[in-house]
Amino acid sequence: MGYQSDDLTPLLFPPAQGDFGFHQGKVLTWNQKTGQNTISMAGATLVDVPIMNGTEVPLLQPGHVVGMLRWKSSYFVLGRIIVPNAPDIGALPGALAGVGATNLNFEITTVREKVATAVFDVPPWANQALVLCVANASMHNLLGTSQFFYLTSPISDGFGGEMYANIPAGQTMHVSAATQFLMGEGAFDPVTGDPIGLGTKITVAAQVRASANVPSSTSNIASVHAIAMFRKA
Repeated sequence: MGYQSDDLTPLLFPPAQGDFGFHQGKVLTWNQKTGQNTISMAGATLVDVPIMNGTEVPLLQPGHVVGMLRWKSSYFVLGRIIVPNAPDIGALPGALAGVGATNLNFEITTVREKVATAVFDVPPWANQALVLCVANASMHNLLGTSQFFYLTSPISDGFGGEMYANIPAGQTMHVSAATQFLMGEGAFDPVTGDPIGLGTKITVAAQVRASANVPSSTSNIASVHAIAMFRKA
């Protein structure tokens, strides 16, 4: 009496792969500015895999699991694989950065001068940035009469609201100023109406002047701090 055996051909001779395939990979390294990467997949390490969804460049990090599309012998990153109810569900693509600087013992003249400056490097993929800049200054009046002291917080030499204090002779007072700017795609100067370009760098500053030239003092202290959200609109 005979028995019909199972067909083992598919196990011994697997069918050829088609043109398309799907895999999972794990991000080993990821540059959120340039998209350069290394990804572990099926025991191999892939370098600088092209990305299908460019908006995820600022979000991916080492350790993330990503979907991988294969077209013949080429691979592409589809995007991160996220389980339901994960804490970062709905995260918006973008990159947040912060800068700051402090200076002291400077003179204050009747001409606006930057006394503390900091610079953002704009990610090459970004075409829009929202920048919030805050400047603080303690200014000492060494003159014999009261003087007006002014402080602005310009962003890339653009418009910045100016704040002031009338400081009596021999006294020190604190002044603060803040400016918020949308730059790049769809942004216009609130004063001139001209488009505000983004460029490769964004400069923020604490800028001071007075109603008369005031000598430098160790009590003159200024700082500027800013945050920027970069995105691709």
